[in-house]
Amino acid sequence: MGTQTLHRLVLTLDALCTLDEPALAELYAAGRVPSSLAVLNGSPRGRLVALRGLQRTPLAPLVHALAGARFFPWQGKDFSTRGRKSGKGANRLSLPLLRPFTLFSFQSRIAASALDGADCIRLDYDHAGNPWPLRRIRDELREVAPGLYLGPAFWRPRHGAPVLLLWFALDAREAR
Repeated sequence: MGTQTLHRLVLTLDALCTLDEPALAELYAAGRVPSSLAVLNGSPRGRLVALRGLQRTPLAPLVHALAGARFFPWQGKDFSTRGRKSGKGANRLSLPLLRPFTLFSFQSRIAASALDGADCIRLDYDHAGNPWPLRRIRDELREVAPGLYLGPAFWRPRHGAPVLLLWFALDAREAR
């Protein structure tokens, strides 16, 4: 998808799911970091946008349908900013017959992106309250449209560069 087409696209969580990985990376690269992380305070609605390597397979439509279904467990993230440049939060989940709950907390701050080195909102799960595998995950976010945030999630191996796992988005206009 070309840059001109991206600029004409009305960006929503659903629209992001129609983009391929190069278009998501282009959109992310053009995104911005807000002057204060407080714009994310609350519970923005989330959506899994793409799993790396699955977009050109027959599984892609199924993944998109499941990620957009009301019963999909991951509902977004909850944020609480301590200052303009740092905060904390957790993932919001919902399972049948249970009230929504949060799990897998993170620290948020402005830092260099593993994807392109420019500033991003980094969500770091590396602390004692999380299980070991999750401590190796790092999410990033940039605002790609007013109130709409897109980001990659990475696995951080002990040695070597982070590995891109998936793309996700948060819509602060649709906070829960």
